[in-house]
Amino acid sequence: LILLLVILIGQSLIEPPGGAVLLRLGSIQITEHGLLGALQYALRFAAIAFSMLALTLSTPINALVRGLQKFGLPYQWGVVVGLALRYMGHLGTLYQEIKEAQQARGWEIQQGNLIEHARSFIPTLVALIIASLRLADSLALGMAARGLGMDRPRTWRQDIRLTWADWVIGSCGTAGLVILFVLGQSAL
Repeated sequence: LILLLVILIGQSLIEPPGGAVLLRLGSIQITEHGLLGALQYALRFAAIAFSMLALTLSTPINALVRGLQKFGLPYQWGVVVGLALRYMGHLGTLYQEIKEAQQARGWEIQQGNLIEHARSFIPTLVALIIASLRLADSLALGMAARGLGMDRPRTWRQDIRLTWADWVIGSCGTAGLVILFVLGQSAL
């Protein structure tokens, strides 16, 4: 939500002037054209974020990564994507645990201006970085123990094949994207 607000404000200031001036603060002005362009970018970002959220929540990570590999993504990149998707939630949980532990020791979030508020999070972020580095080290050892990076071809216990339903859904999605792109270009 905050990122959408930043996109909306930032893009409305960057857009070339045009249309009626809605707000003027000294030399900074927000125009109707700028606000509509910013709204367009913010809605695109929200649609992409929602689509990715729906995809990652509805598809097991292993199946998602294996499907990407079927479309030509190299195995090592698939491992990176799979680990990133798997451990984003883990890092969020780890942050919550560290924050609660810091609060139990008497740490308080500073109220006041933005700089003081951000500085109060430094102890928690340092602990999170250290825990993340430890996690990365143990992951690297585990991947090396399983032979990741060896030059032998990979084998699969269960192979993924595209069915007619996959082709229909993929074709409809591609057609929808093309239609949205054409409509977006004609609106400009």
